[in-house]
Amino acid sequence: MGYHHHASRRQGQGGFVWVSGQGYNGNWVDDEPQGKCQLGFANGNRFEGDVVRGQHHGQGSFRWSNGDHGEGAYENGAQAAEGALVRKNPS
Repeated sequence: MGYHHHASRRQGQGGFVWVSGQGYNGNWVDDEPQGKCQLGFANGNRFEGDVVRGQHHGQGSFRWSNGDHGEGAYENGAQAAEGALVRKNPS
């Protein structure tokens, strides 16, 4: 499958890797990440969940490169409410 270019705009399911090393796999609507996705960051962090216009929005989980991970609700790119945080090495 893969996304389709319509006048240079990504549309549909597909992946993309930016020059920064950040990668996206999910749905595109009018050239913006939208819906369920997986994001990988150059520093090793990962996000899996919902995005709206490229921002974490809805339910998701974030895994830091050190092994810690959190789950919860996101709004406009930031964690919106209390969520669960699990530390790989609690202190």
